[in-house]
Amino acid sequence: PAVTDESEEKSDDDISSNSSSSNCDSTAHLSCNDPVDSKSSRMFACSEQSCTKTFVRYSALVKHCDLGAHTRALERITIYDRAKLSYAQHLQEGQVRERPSIAVSSSTTVNRESHVLPMGWALKQSSNKARFSEKQKEFLDEKFNIGERTGKKSNGEDVAQQMRRVCRPDGSRLFHVNEFLTPQQISSYFSRMVAKRKKIVEYENAAEEEAETLQTVTSQITVALNAEYEEEQCACYKDDAIVLPTMSKEKLRKQKMAVLKKLCSNYGITGIFGRKKEPNVEALYSYIRENPSSQHGLVLGQ
Repeated sequence: PAVTDESEEKSDDDISSNSSSSNCDSTAHLSCNDPVDSKSSRMFACSEQSCTKTFVRYSALVKHCDLGAHTRALERITIYDRAKLSYAQHLQEGQVRERPSIAVSSSTTVNRESHVLPMGWALKQSSNKARFSEKQKEFLDEKFNIGERTGKKSNGEDVAQQMRRVCRPDGSRLFHVNEFLTPQQISSYFSRMVAKRKKIVEYENAAEEEAETLQTVTSQITVALNAEYEEEQCACYKDDAIVLPTMSKEKLRKQKMAVLKKLCSNYGITGIFGRKKEPNVEALYSYIRENPSSQHGLVLGQ
């Protein structure tokens, strides 16, 4: 038993001496190579991919590999992965988190009657538009007419500057500060003037066209009526002789009184008195019915 104890003690001493010698060697090796801090002195890194563990002693590295307790770190976290992780974290927190409840007391109630708004509070307030004075209109009309005559039209900015500098013959300003107009107001006034004159020109052109059309139609109607009248008057004249045509009573009524008297005298119709057409028309019409042969080319001299 004593021998065995001595042998065990010797083996323990050998192991401790070996470990101490190895530790001394490794320490001496580290100190000789690069005396750096504890983190940089860890020379043994895990051979497993993506494991970040490092060890000072080789035995610790072997033990770590045998146990398989690797510490892994992601090589790169994308925005998409980060969003997934954040969403999962919010879901987990939402299951545990409780909704806060706020106790409403009677003292915090708002007196609504004191905050009642009048009817129409949200409607747009109509702004009172000030009309231009006669002096402003005269100045703007003058500038507008100059532009129309010369062809070089002024813009609102130039006229607004002129309005601020124009003076009377005695040297005083023509317009006060409160009478100055903005370029936008002047441009709007000029636009209204252009539209008004355009309407006037269109109205005048339409009136001229209407007058020309009326004159043309009147002349055409006059010519047509004169032609019809001449045709009716010449219906009973041929080669300077009066012919009694096959006329109806209506056509006889359209003849002149002188023609009717001439026909009555040529046909020997007598006993007609007065200056009215009707007795002559009746006498001629009766003669035509009684003498049908007179309707076919009967020519009598004047």
